[in-house]
Amino acid sequence: MSGHHFLSYSRADAGDFADKLFDGLQNGIPPVEVWMDRRCLHPGPSFDSQLAEAIRRCKTLLFVMSYDSVEETSVCKSEWLWALKYKKPVVPLLLHSGLEPPFLLGARQMLDCTRGAVEAVPRLRDHLLWLDTDEGRLEEVRLLLSAAQRDLRRAATDDQMARIQRDIERFQHEEDELSRTLENPAAARTRVRQSISRGLERERSAPERHVIRDTRVVHAPPAVAPDHFQDRVVETELLTTLLKSDAIRLVTVVGRAGIGKTALVCRLLKSLEDGRLPDSKELLSPHRMVYLSAVGSRPVSSATIQEGLSRLLPEADSREMRELFKQAQVSIATKMQRLLAALPQEPIVLLLDNFEDLVDRETGKVVDRDLLEVLRTLLSAPHHCVTTLITTRAVPGDLALVRPGAQARVDLDEGLPEPHAGNILRAMDRDGSLGLKNAEPRLLALAQERTRGYPRALEALFAILSVDRSTSLQELLEESQHVLPENVVEALVGEAFSRLLGRDQRIVQALAIYGHPVTSAAIDYLLEPHVAGIDSANEMRRLVNGRFVRKEGQQYSLHPVDREYALSCIEEGEPADCANDGVARFSRFALRHRAADYFRQARRPRHERKSLEDLAPHLAEFDLRCQNMQYDTAFDILTDIGFRYLGVWGHFRLLAEMHEKLVGRLGDQRLEQSNHGSLGNALENLGEYDRGLKHFDTALELNRHAPRLQQERHLLIGKSICHRRLGDTRRAIECNERSLEIARQLNDVAAEAAPLNNLGNRYADLGHLDQALRFYEDALDVCQKWAGPYEQAVVLESSGHALLMSGDFDAASRRFRDALAVANDKNIVQVQNYAHYGLSLVGLLTGDLESARTECEAAEQYDVQDNNHNVSVVKGIIHLLEAETASATAAFNRCLDHCGCLLSRSPSNFEARYITGVALLGLTVSTEKNRIAESHEAFRLAHEINHDRGVLSRVTRLLEVMSSVDATGRIAGIAAEIAGWGDDDVQTTEDSSPDDR
Repeated sequence: MSGHHFLSYSRADAGDFADKLFDGLQNGIPPVEVWMDRRCLHPGPSFDSQLAEAIRRCKTLLFVMSYDSVEETSVCKSEWLWALKYKKPVVPLLLHSGLEPPFLLGARQMLDCTRGAVEAVPRLRDHLLWLDTDEGRLEEVRLLLSAAQRDLRRAATDDQMARIQRDIERFQHEEDELSRTLENPAAARTRVRQSISRGLERERSAPERHVIRDTRVVHAPPAVAPDHFQDRVVETELLTTLLKSDAIRLVTVVGRAGIGKTALVCRLLKSLEDGRLPDSKELLSPHRMVYLSAVGSRPVSSATIQEGLSRLLPEADSREMRELFKQAQVSIATKMQRLLAALPQEPIVLLLDNFEDLVDRETGKVVDRDLLEVLRTLLSAPHHCVTTLITTRAVPGDLALVRPGAQARVDLDEGLPEPHAGNILRAMDRDGSLGLKNAEPRLLALAQERTRGYPRALEALFAILSVDRSTSLQELLEESQHVLPENVVEALVGEAFSRLLGRDQRIVQALAIYGHPVTSAAIDYLLEPHVAGIDSANEMRRLVNGRFVRKEGQQYSLHPVDREYALSCIEEGEPADCANDGVARFSRFALRHRAADYFRQARRPRHERKSLEDLAPHLAEFDLRCQNMQYDTAFDILTDIGFRYLGVWGHFRLLAEMHEKLVGRLGDQRLEQSNHGSLGNALENLGEYDRGLKHFDTALELNRHAPRLQQERHLLIGKSICHRRLGDTRRAIECNERSLEIARQLNDVAAEAAPLNNLGNRYADLGHLDQALRFYEDALDVCQKWAGPYEQAVVLESSGHALLMSGDFDAASRRFRDALAVANDKNIVQVQNYAHYGLSLVGLLTGDLESARTECEAAEQYDVQDNNHNVSVVKGIIHLLEAETASATAAFNRCLDHCGCLLSRSPSNFEARYITGVALLGLTVSTEKNRIAESHEAFRLAHEINHDRGVLSRVTRLLEVMSSVDATGRIAGIAAEIAGWGDDDVQTTEDSSPDDR
């Protein structure tokens, strides 16, 4: 059993008995958790609030009937009355002979404890165990039904009769369900499992992309403003003004939980979809919408924002954008800029709801760096029609620093005043049976005061009355007079939850475990071991109407406050609860384990995995496994979807974050090694070379304890890239030499291509071009015989740059064009970009500026973030030579933006620093503003990281071309100075030469 049993007794004449009962139940087999005031009260909150919370969360109330406790004035009466209000079973324990149970407890089975606690404990334990069975639950429902039928006969008004009748219908339905289950348990299990199976089949079926696309509204809004929505006229007008302003690109609506942020914005946006305003007859241009929510079925991330906005495009354009999103080498900023430029020139609103889940509570920063980059681009990109609307409890501080003039903030500090708060209560009570529709104005005003007018608190007040027929609004307000704390929403939500029937509480708790919208099949799967004959679909309408649950299409979810409270009512448990030993434990560990199993079964077939949305079951299962510390299983999930899907689609940030969750937590050394290696690869693809290098080193160290040569070879290739990007050519060469050695040791000729090509690149960096070209020729020989077109295209393009450095422009051009022939056929974007860039350099260095410009523009069509800065700086130089200073300035500024992006990811990116210096000198010429000091600093920082002769040669070559338009001669002097920095750090030996073939 889970949950405690509240022990209600009189200290005056039953204290000794209560102590013995407590010890006997707690220490017996199986142990029964008991809450007893003098054993469980603790310093801190008031004793009254602790007692109230203990009754609210108890499983059963044990009422010790002694001479003192049955007195009309005994505090015990208040305790068991509250238990009945919360629909808790009350077990009378007769301590003193001759006492009659109170009238309201007369129908309940009384246990004779007159012979003392020692004899009473075994019988009481058995009885409590029985109460936790379906037979026990059926008996309790029948008691509730009998009490309701008795109350119906005594009802004084039609409103009372209506409320009681609803309870009777609810209890009769519960009785029928339990009786049917007990009569034929096997049939009940079969019915539930068939229903779950049908639900899983629907989950596994293809998603909504096969439905006719709506290019005006993407996804359902996270909430629908209720019919009883009131006031917020000023806030609505302010939001409307901001959304209409061309100067505002980001609006942040800030307010505490339950104050009505989501309802406010969804009501406004729903009206704007149709080109009107909710509180006036003014007509506007219809707005297109993209709805996302951090707690909804469409979560907030860089990927979902890009995917959502792309769905506003025609199908062909949308498909083209999705292909662009998959290209890891293209920067997020560039992807977003292209997307924004392609969008229709109509008003578009992007809603990001419940954004507080994406803000670090301590630092106030956005935790997802890719998401932050998307939002920065939305703020800083050239003119576009997208306005981003955020609702949040926590303000993202780092985002506020980006173009503050293009942002606005709307604070919801106050709840609804009267009469608006009272109007909400009246509107929810449609038939008037709860006493709200016709309540006195003074009571509604008091309700507004107690709830502070917070919409979610008003809904919780309504929810309490809808499930507790014995309480009126006046009684509820009197009870809350000294109870409601500062967090009024949380208090009322907890009070409403506590008055639900046990089955309904379980359904709400199941939704809390999942944490995101799920279908009724998911709820049934989770609760099947705990609620016999569960059919949550039948209960959902009532819970939705009672404001306990939200509905989104065919999925259900909770308000964040409700979720937090429902979770707090489930014991955490321990990892052992996940054991498949036939015992169904109702703990967070056990429930998360079962929820993860549901998502495992809900995975879509491999051939239907086309987007991140198709991996939603994998991602949900991964999170649940991590919460349960089942890290090895989580690693298996990540292995299934990692580079095969997330990597191919360019979601390296998500991939890195998932691998980081597993670091140091895997039970097998080989798994740890593999995880570190995969994390290193993800970080390398993100341009975070310092961090990537650390994980490659850790993986290689782990590999030494259980050597796997193939694994070592892959790790060395990744490590060599990081070393090179960080300026350490010597170590990069060592890694590639070892990788080449392993390939030959394994007789894997095709695997020789990558290290041979990389060695050619590194010797070209050193300025050893003859050595580099020999490596390239060897790599080409391998590619032609053993490797594939990708490797061949890469080697052709790389060797073209070495030939270019050697001055053999004709040979370089042939290599670049050969590379393009392969790359164009196989759509190898990186090679297309670099090869066109190489051809633009050929044109620039040979004086063919028309060809140089054409090839540069072609390179821009194949966006690769590692090379964008080079393309932009060459284009700027071309414009300078053609005396197009405005275009040159624009190109150099774009170059600086690209360099800034690269350096933000890895400050040790020496190439970006060198090109920053070149661009600053270009701006000195094009704008006639002296940027020489800044360029010197950029060159100095770059030189501290790397000053290989080949690297410097590429820089000085650009400066020498640009110096022809510098009348001051300063650029020529700087080029000469940099040329003198070269230092050959690596001595070539016969061992480092490629073997002849």
